[in-house]
Amino acid sequence: MKIEPVADFMARRYGIAVDRLPGPSVRMLLEKLDAFSGPAVPEAQGIIQGTCSIGETMFLRHPEQIAALVELLPSLPSSGAGGRLRVWSAGCASGEEAYSLAAALGARAPQVEVIGTDLNAAALERAREARYGFWSLRGVEVAAASDWLSVDAQVGVRAQVSVRDHVKRRVRFERLNLVDDAYPQALDVVFCRNVLLYFTADAAAAVFHAMHAAVRPGGVLFVGPFDHRPAMAGWSEERLGEVGFFRRDPAPTSTPPTPARTVEVFSPDPTPALHLDEPADEGSLPARLAEARSLAGERQVDAALSILQRAAERHPLALAPLVLAAMVADEAGRPAEALAAARRAAFLAPDDALPNFLMGLSLRLVGDRDFALARFHAARRALTRLADPRAPIPQGEGLMPQQLERMIDAHVRAIARH
Repeated sequence: MKIEPVADFMARRYGIAVDRLPGPSVRMLLEKLDAFSGPAVPEAQGIIQGTCSIGETMFLRHPEQIAALVELLPSLPSSGAGGRLRVWSAGCASGEEAYSLAAALGARAPQVEVIGTDLNAAALERAREARYGFWSLRGVEVAAASDWLSVDAQVGVRAQVSVRDHVKRRVRFERLNLVDDAYPQALDVVFCRNVLLYFTADAAAAVFHAMHAAVRPGGVLFVGPFDHRPAMAGWSEERLGEVGFFRRDPAPTSTPPTPARTVEVFSPDPTPALHLDEPADEGSLPARLAEARSLAGERQVDAALSILQRAAERHPLALAPLVLAAMVADEAGRPAEALAAARRAAFLAPDDALPNFLMGLSLRLVGDRDFALARFHAARRALTRLADPRAPIPQGEGLMPQQLERMIDAHVRAIARH
């Protein structure tokens, strides 16, 4: 299927700018859509929605924002007098952010309701299951979160956990398209992180307008550092320490923003960087990585690891397929395969933080605590040498240095206790 009708449909129906998505993901999407007469076919829409939904998430992913929100509680519209705090996690993926907010706020507010929404129906089903593995728990010490996470199974040092019922009761999940569907109303807080980053400018502006109508005067909105920030009346930018956020103006403005939902049709520019009209290179590393991520997300672990093994053989000096293979194998509870991939990654990049961490994790899982500790310390030292400590870690699937630091420290403390 050609890129133009797909890009036009994605922009109009979902607000997504196709040129902001990874090229290999777009190529895979077009290949999957070849079986359909057009992007509006219901089956095709399901495939497109999976591409539009950004699935990278974890518990307590941005603790600094959650800490700031807790500090802001007394200033929120529903605070005091036993009011119910209403929170929206927009683009919640598989639910980790929504449950994190419910746990953090529920410990301090008498009544909390968190609404998690996403475009991806499959991700929402996983959210409702409320059962998670290691990759969702990175950066969380399960023992310290035992008041809201319950360990279902322990394999080595890896926990499979469920969200406890008292936190689940505070959260409900709904499928919602930010461009077309009605928003939750009378909200105190909105978290919409790393969602508008992929939107067209017009769609992002429409979302900001609609969220203004959904938030109570004095309520707050948190977005990601690279998300669109349309200039508009009715919102004030504030800071609490290093954390920035928007607050809806408490008093009505003379010209309040209208919750306009019309998004201009996006006229896609056939971006040369995507090279979508060229024949696919079966050895293209980005394409193979994207395919492996997609299969792993669908829990087809054997197929994902097979693709990554072939990619590593074809690109013997590439770090990415080995790092991703170690992550996928670890999440699937296959420590021997994770260790094999992590060893090769650490051989290629002995001074990098992530390969050392993954090797330390794998060694700890197979019971070699002393060597695991040495690798964790090596990873910690490598973090101090990063050129930009605010940038995502290369090959880290969105992992930030602060998150990796917390993960390393949690493992080192756990080893010290035993």
